[in-house]
Amino acid sequence: MKFRRAACFLTTALAAGGALADPPATIAADVAALEAVLSSYNVYVDGNFGTSSNPYTSDSQGAMAIGGNAWLTGFQAGSALPKGQTALTVGGTLTASNGSASGSVVVGGTTSFPSANGGFTVNGNLTLAEAAKNASLPSKVTGATSFSQVSAGGAAASIASTFSQLTAASQDLNSTLRTTGTAGTVSKNGNELDLTGTGSVNFFTVSASQLVGINGLRFNTAKGSTTIVDVEGQFAPGGTLTNFGFLGNVDPTHTLFNFVDAKQISLNGIGFDGSILAPNAQITALNGQFDGTVIANSFGSVTYNDAEFHEDAFQGYIDPPGTATPVPEPTALALLLAGMGSILLVFGRRPKARLAQVPTRR
Repeated sequence: MKFRRAACFLTTALAAGGALADPPATIAADVAALEAVLSSYNVYVDGNFGTSSNPYTSDSQGAMAIGGNAWLTGFQAGSALPKGQTALTVGGTLTASNGSASGSVVVGGTTSFPSANGGFTVNGNLTLAEAAKNASLPSKVTGATSFSQVSAGGAAASIASTFSQLTAASQDLNSTLRTTGTAGTVSKNGNELDLTGTGSVNFFTVSASQLVGINGLRFNTAKGSTTIVDVEGQFAPGGTLTNFGFLGNVDPTHTLFNFVDAKQISLNGIGFDGSILAPNAQITALNGQFDGTVIANSFGSVTYNDAEFHEDAFQGYIDPPGTATPVPEPTALALLLAGMGSILLVFGRRPKARLAQVPTRR
């Protein structure tokens, strides 16, 4: 991943008296957490994934972390992961049938693997909390099965802690961090939205209502550049993103959509090219696929045609490469110089007798 560390983010601001303030350390921590999730997970959800009445179907190529409960059926987790990695972490209860995990599984709550529905196979180790000792086990576990309250029981707390930083990172992107890139333009072209950017890192701002009813998003950006789209506002009830395409120079590994305000996101028949940061939203997706990491508050399920998750990890930049410290505006610079001049003037007018009274350092 080509993320540059938040410590290098040049989000400095001119404070009173002309002094330059360093970026808050919290921004660095927020973005570091976002970086870790985007590079390590295909799905990262704070709450529940699927429902008891509609378990989630389909599969994920990368690792998944679910802070709440997960209901899966006919689901393969981590299908493209190398051997020895953790494919599925669930902080609450895992109910799974007729599927598998292509890696280890960690569950912080209890488990249910209905054998009548085809069972569930774990191709790796299975780590469960003490509470799951009397619960049902998968039909097959190729590795070791262990019960550890520390390892498994801390899963939900770890996800919740990280998620608070992801929520903050979403706000950071929508405010402070957007000043580190180039502001792109958004224009309506028939039933398409054209996003045009000339920088190495391009920030675009669209409203949720602008995405409803369009046929596509066209990206007019340079190859290899990073695209960050801030989607502001909430979707109206029934506002479904339906059957629109991603056109032009779009690269899922360099595209991030930040749904900073959304509470509900409904998609139908969309191959979503890019990662999604939607820390406050419940997402439901019929058909289609996600090409990138999906971060959401929760994930619903509507039918047995839920969208797939493809592992296209984000490799873009948040701050532009080679950014230099901004030059103060003329007015601010004048205030800074005037302030320094006043200080020098004060020192220059001090009586010699007072200066002589300062003790010599031995």
